[in-house]
Amino acid sequence: MAQYLQGLMEEGMGGVETPPAGSGRVATAAWSNLPPYHNATRYTPSPDITPATQQQLWPTTRQHRPPPPPGPGGATVGMSPATFEAWATTVEDYSSICGWAAPTAAPYVRLLCNTEVQQRIDARLGKQVFRQLSTTEAIDVVRSVVIGTRCIIGAWAEFFSLAQASSDSVCAYISQCRAKANECGFRCPECQCPLEEYMLSKKIVMGLRDRNMKAGVLRCFPRLESFSEIVRVCEIFEAAKKASDQPSSYVASVGVGDTIPPPVMAPHHEVAAAGPARRLSGQGKTRQDGVRRGRRR
Repeated sequence: MAQYLQGLMEEGMGGVETPPAGSGRVATAAWSNLPPYHNATRYTPSPDITPATQQQLWPTTRQHRPPPPPGPGGATVGMSPATFEAWATTVEDYSSICGWAAPTAAPYVRLLCNTEVQQRIDARLGKQVFRQLSTTEAIDVVRSVVIGTRCIIGAWAEFFSLAQASSDSVCAYISQCRAKANECGFRCPECQCPLEEYMLSKKIVMGLRDRNMKAGVLRCFPRLESFSEIVRVCEIFEAAKKASDQPSSYVASVGVGDTIPPPVMAPHHEVAAAGPARRLSGQGKTRQDGVRRGRRR
């Protein structure tokens, strides 16, 4: 290989003019006799050398983690439980789609909180401990920081003190109870199962305005198996009450100075053409017999 390279250099450079001895200067090489480029010997690689592929030289495909989702927004201190639960559900769905693991899941959840929440998380657990949590555990820590015990107790108080107003229908009252129950987030302390329907089935009956409706629903309560059946029974009692109140509402709609229209009676010639009157019974018959006896006397 060394001999080959030396021959290549001699062939490409040509003659080199050396300065005379004792001149005291160094002359440059004479490049006037350089051969053309196409006459130079080309280097051919050995067949045992495999050229690297483009992907090995310039790797273009790299695995990057997706950026934090912009949709859920930031968790703030004092947000309502319903808003936080919606935020937590969105973060959990995005975490399952992106495949967040333990080293990166908690930092992404932390980035979705504002500065005050991040400071409280760092003060409670510390950054190193918080980074080792999973997505669900990180959300639970944020929940304890954002909502707090006082906010949960206030939501419970509003739920249990809610009652049906005089202007609210049964459906409107049930909708209000459901919204308050969602803010409370009732869960079993042992299995963490949701208890919204269980609490609603008890609260709706006790908050009804009409006592007769409440008593009727309580009589049917042992046979009712689901929350939807309780709502259906309440709607049936409300419809029956409205149907029974229709005559009284008609009388109340008539004013003091208004005159009730007389009943519609058939003309005299239609009554005569109808034939003989049917036999009377009861008080009408007794009255007619008395009139006949007076005529005979």
